[in-house]
Amino acid sequence: MEIIESHFEKVNNIASKCIIGVEYLDDKLPVHKFVTLNTDIIGSEYNKNIDYNYKNNNGSYYRFFDVIKKVWFEYPKNQQLSYHYYGIDAAGLEDTVELYFLNDKDKITLINNEVIKIIAEFIDTNDKLVSDVVKYNKNYSKELFDIYSYLFFNTKILTYEEVLFSIVFNITPDEYKNDKIKDIEYFKDKYVDVIEVYKQKAIETIKGEIDESSLNEDEINELELICSMIVSAVDESNVTRQGETEPLEILEEYPPILFPIPNFIEDTNGGSRYLQCKLKIKGMNI
Repeated sequence: MEIIESHFEKVNNIASKCIIGVEYLDDKLPVHKFVTLNTDIIGSEYNKNIDYNYKNNNGSYYRFFDVIKKVWFEYPKNQQLSYHYYGIDAAGLEDTVELYFLNDKDKITLINNEVIKIIAEFIDTNDKLVSDVVKYNKNYSKELFDIYSYLFFNTKILTYEEVLFSIVFNITPDEYKNDKIKDIEYFKDKYVDVIEVYKQKAIETIKGEIDESSLNEDEINELELICSMIVSAVDESNVTRQGETEPLEILEEYPPILFPIPNFIEDTNGGSRYLQCKLKIKGMNI
């Protein structure tokens, strides 16, 4: 049987056939990528001569093709890089070593199709998360998005709602750990933006009812009064919120007229997403 000369050689051999996962730390924060060296998957548009021992003036590197971003990815060999292998059960294999010796094209295709399904689900959910974030924060941090996306997709530590909350309010893991929001005014402003979304949605619903229904004058006046009450309630909550300095107290200032509170702010049992995130991240090694 062929001998595997090194872990480096094993990884590159498997990546030349299969899509694998690589994970590393970037500024102490975890990053996960789906990568390959399979030229059929990479495609002629991005193919280049693959050098397993890629070097430049700064040293030796692992080099892989990022399947999602469609770019070549390099990482220093002298730094820790961990790997994830997929489709072993689907191909009827017992362990990752068998991937090294695997030459059955049908099984290789089966493995890669399994990973492609995982990637498609990841992309769909990731796109939904982006769509949900920009409803409330169009200038969200891409770096924070990547961090929380990892914590949701790869570690399952945070829920979708907790991740959405953290990105919208621009809270870093360190801020959770230190019990301190550095820019509390920004936090308040984001809450104003969130509430504004639900205020406008409520008013549009009422105005739509006025426009589309056969209402008498008294009924129309009553609905218009409700619109005015919504605007006034939101304005009052914004004023009250300005005097608060603690995140939990700020989040409590949600206008009752717009109840229920959005699920990504507070769960159905009244639990604060801010507190849930803080407790979970404090228990993590990041």
